[in-house]
Order: sequence, then C-alpha cells, then structure tokens
Amino acid sequence: MTKKMFMLIILIGFLGYCVKDQEAQPKKDDLKDYRQFYHIKTLILEEGHPLYKDFGGIHHIYANEKAYQAYKNKTKFPEGALIVFDLMEVVKKDNAVAEGKRKVLAYMKKTNKNKDTGNWEFQAFAEGDLSKPVVKDAVNQCFACHKSVEKNDYVFSEWRN
Repeated sequence: MTKKMFMLIILIGFLGYCVKDQEAQPKKDDLKDYRQFYHIKTLILEEGHPLYKDFGGIHHIYANEKAYQAYKNKTKFPEGALIVFDLMEVVKKDNAVAEGKRKVLAYMKKTNKNKDTGNWEFQAFAEGDLSKPVVKDAVNQCFACHKSVEKNDYVFSEWRN
C-alpha cells in the first residue's frame, strides 16, 4: 500500500468519525426554531417540589414532528424524535406569574445508539447558550431520573388532548 493510499484511508476514516459524531449532536439548526415545534405542555415547579432546586421555574416542552406523532399516538418515540425543554425563571408580580430569564434550554433526542440512556441523547445549555453545555454524564445527570418513566419510553411529559 502506498503512503498516499494509507493517508487517504486514514482521512476517510477520520471524516467518517467526525460525521458520525456530528450526527449524534443536534445541529444548531435543530434547536434554532424549536419554538416552531409543537407545544406539548407548560408547567411550573414551585418551591417544595423535590426537583425545585435544579428545575424550579416555568417549563415549556416542545416536540419536533416525529416526537409529536409519538406523543399524540401514544407510541414509542422513533429515531430522530427531538423534545426540547425550555426552563424559565418565575417572576411573580402584581398577582401575575410571568417568565423571567431563561435558566436552561435542554433536549432529548432519540438516537437508538446508546442503551445506557434508553437510546436517548441528552444535553442542556446554561441560559440557553449553545456554547455552554452542562451535561457531562448523561447516565447519571439525566437518565437516572428518566428511568422512572421507562413505561413512557423515558419521557416525563404526556400529550393532553
């Protein structure tokens, strides 16, 4: 094998690895228009809830088309299903509850590639800034809680008719 051929094989392998790794991470475009996805629900976690310390605030849940169809039809989520969790601070003023600053923008994407997380990929971004990922260990930081809803394909939220 010539040196050029060997280098070409190495380059193709490296590019294949990069493309595979890129597919596992959502593209910025995946999250760019998440507010145009289907709105699944909104809820507020208040002080006293067991998850308040980490997740207190206003939760908006959005789903892309694949996730929406699974929600609506109560089926397992297919590969490519993307669920976005937008967590906002709560501002209570003048007998009204409103959104404050964004605390976290998170997603779970069905990839069928990681059995340790029920075939879901998880990530969260501080203040919604995609350059500030906060999930370093999806198994312990995310999936440990999501295991409790295995019967719902590891998804907490449900479609409400």
